[in-house]
This record gives sequence, structure tokens and C-alpha cells, in this order.
Amino acid sequence: MFCSKCGNEVNKKQKYCDNCGEIISKEEDYKYYLYNGYNYESKGLSIAGFVLGIVSFVITLLLLVWVNSDNLFRENTLIVFGIIGLTSAVLLITGFILSVIGVVKTKDAYGIVGIVLNVSASIIDIITLCTAISVILH
Repeated sequence: MFCSKCGNEVNKKQKYCDNCGEIISKEEDYKYYLYNGYNYESKGLSIAGFVLGIVSFVITLLLLVWVNSDNLFRENTLIVFGIIGLTSAVLLITGFILSVIGVVKTKDAYGIVGIVLNVSASIIDIITLCTAISVILH
């Protein structure tokens, strides 16, 4: 925990800073890190973007495999394919946005990897869509 006035490290049980005499509250540590440019709440956004990146990447790869199989035209599978494809697109767009916000605010590695995963999933999603259209038209 740190003093908001001088930045001196203080014990959580202390009521006053040893260095400058400032009153210490439980919020001081949080304020100190916000003041120095690190926002703990934004790290959660990076992690959420990272997780959504993984999920959308896996779903998109599964869709790509599904398009290249012979099962695409069985009964209502084309509708299911479309719904899963749209869900994947929403997940990767959301994951990308959360990752970018997390990187801008915290410069966190989770956010950077989340951006890479979401962009990769977007590219695979576009390839999958083009492949599906090609299969439908032929």
C-alpha cells in the first residue's frame, strides 16, 4: 500500500504515513496506482478480450472444418451454421474491442494476445464464409 501524497510504501494497518504524516485510507493504494497510470479494472477487460479471442478462434476453426465436410447440407444444418457463424462474429468483435481497451489502458499482454487471436479469428471467419458461399453456389 502506498501514500497518496508522497508515494511512500506504508503498512495496511498504519493510520498515518511515516514519511509525510498523511492520513492513510484503504483507497490510497488504488488511487496511487491510478495516479501512476495502472488501472486494475482495465486488466479485467484485457483478460475478457483474451478469453473471447480463444473462444471465437476455436469456434471459427470448427466452422471451417464443418464447411469442408459433407454435412453442411443435411436438413437444417445450414441455419445452425449461420447462427453459430454470427455468434462467432459477435464474440470476436466484442473480444477485439475489449482487448483494445485493455491494451490502451494497461498495456497488458493478455490484451495484445487477445487482439492477435481476434484478428486471426476474423480472417479465418472470412475464409470460412467465402468457402461456405462457394460450396452453396456449386
